[in-house]
Amino acid sequence: MPRVRLRYFSIIRDMTGRSGEEVEVSGNMTVGEFLNYLGRRYPELGEFMKYEGHLIVLVDGKAVNRDAVLRGGEEVALLPPVSGGSLYRGELAEEVDIARVVGEAVRSAGPETGAVAVFLGVVKGIVEGARVLELRYEVYEPYAETHLQKIAEEVGRRYGLSVVMIRHCKGAKRPGEPVLAVVVAARSRDEAFKGLIEAVERVKTEPPIFKLEVRDDGEYWVVGERRVRRGASPREAAEALGGGDH
Repeated sequence: MPRVRLRYFSIIRDMTGRSGEEVEVSGNMTVGEFLNYLGRRYPELGEFMKYEGHLIVLVDGKAVNRDAVLRGGEEVALLPPVSGGSLYRGELAEEVDIARVVGEAVRSAGPETGAVAVFLGVVKGIVEGARVLELRYEVYEPYAETHLQKIAEEVGRRYGLSVVMIRHCKGAKRPGEPVLAVVVAARSRDEAFKGLIEAVERVKTEPPIFKLEVRDDGEYWVVGERRVRRGASPREAAEALGGGDH
């Protein structure tokens, strides 16, 4: 049966009584299922994990969400937040559950929090007078998720936020479906609003997340705020993106 190598750090090491071990995993076990197993094996860890946002999970050095699949041979590290209580998280997910994201943010916000600001992006049904049938996201996952995490950390530190949670969908979505949730918590609404606006604008322009808009008048790649018809010539694409003559 496949096995994973576990490493425990700081207070997680105290809860398990060891710094690491090897554990067998069943085929296609998700990280969430694996954590549930560890919580039953180590009751103190299981109790700690009830407080969402207080456990960081790295698989082969990369932050993952609970839907990631373990196939065996990975190194899984469990550690508490390095920032000592702040929750800064940027991640990709198949679905964006706004109630879950907000709930996790509120539970992790801390006693000094006076404002929680939320942005929820959904797929538009009408664009440029055309009906949108579907929006497909093409994502370079390792770099995109790392960049989302970077945005969360930088915005959080800049405005002194206790929570910055960014969850961006991948795959195909239909009009009205949620595709991006950004939730921030701060001492005041001024800090919360400023942090929320910057986080949303950066998510829209920085990570390598590309959208294909399937409409009743054709298919268009959405690059920033510009659209390029699928199948356009190199010159047409360059002109649509604002490129000049060479």
